[in-house]
Amino acid sequence: MGRKRKFGAFTLIELLVVIGVIAILAGIIVGVLPAVQNKGARGRVKTELKALETAIESYKAKHNFYPPSAFREGFPNALFYELTGTTNGPNGFNSIFSRADPPLTAAELKTVFGIDGFLNTATAPEESDIPNFYRNLMPRQLRTIQTNGVTFTALASGRKGMDGQMAVWQYTTTPTNNVGSFDLWAEVDIGGKRVIIGNWEK
Repeated sequence: MGRKRKFGAFTLIELLVVIGVIAILAGIIVGVLPAVQNKGARGRVKTELKALETAIESYKAKHNFYPPSAFREGFPNALFYELTGTTNGPNGFNSIFSRADPPLTAAELKTVFGIDGFLNTATAPEESDIPNFYRNLMPRQLRTIQTNGVTFTALASGRKGMDGQMAVWQYTTTPTNNVGSFDLWAEVDIGGKRVIIGNWEK
């Protein structure tokens, strides 16, 4: 007659030790996870910052000047239209990137941007000659804004700001950080905190 094999069971102390170790590991993971997520979010915004910088530098290489920044404080920048190009027709300026949008008339440009027209533009028959400096632009990197009854498009960081909307890229050719070049930054919500990510960070 064969001998019965005995299977050892965990003692209460061993179970408590295992549970304690699991609880400690879970606590460490829960504590570290937000920091990892925040670092990833910051990294994604910086990647989009670099892509936008490249588009702006490509514009300068073509035109020998940077895209114009806001007309004056309080006005939005027209980076989206300058970098992707527009057609200039009898009904106004039409974005090549988002053809579904209604054209912006000269009066609307004056109201929203404080300008008379875009520089990177041509008539519809010459559309193929209009350079698009931001070909990898994704729809999530755009924000539709309405001001003074005019709807226009702005370049966004792909990350929400403190207002819960996609944070718009701020841009100026009269910089305080990159003298002789341009300042580019976005104010984003990372972990419930306002974080400024700009092209002066190394």
